[in-house]
Amino acid sequence: MEKILVVSDTHGSTYVLKALLEAPPEGLCAVFHLGDGSEESRRLMEKYPMYAYIGVKGNCDTGDTVSRDTVMTERGGVRFMLTHGHMYGVKASLMNAVVKAMEGGADVLLYGHTHIADDETFETSFGCVRAVNPGSARSAEYAVVTVDNGNVSVELMRYFANTRE
Repeated sequence: MEKILVVSDTHGSTYVLKALLEAPPEGLCAVFHLGDGSEESRRLMEKYPMYAYIGVKGNCDTGDTVSRDTVMTERGGVRFMLTHGHMYGVKASLMNAVVKAMEGGADVLLYGHTHIADDETFETSFGCVRAVNPGSARSAEYAVVTVDNGNVSVELMRYFANTRE
């Protein structure tokens, strides 16, 4: 079983990410940052080398050393597409991003940009993709994705000092 901490839209505030890394969910093995703050989060992650880290570039990450807009990766037999989402117009519709995820063979699309936590599944004649937005870490929202024998569960969470909801 693997747990992945998914954050997006930190916009200069790594408070929630730092707090979660200091008291991580049991079984945490990786952190995915979905843009708009991935560089400052990457620097923070240097203090936590025990966790794999993948960050993608968001629309507010100009001059950022993170140059990838979209990343495909696999964890525990599940293929993920990570993107901020602005390049796919996710504020208007998820369909462009969902199609791109399907074309890449992704089981799960992880995206940000909207600052709205969401978890929904899209089924088409070409297959099925689960689309997850962790919300905005600047607003204390995040997700914990658990991969267990090819199965995925998602918890959309909100951080409160000393507690997790």
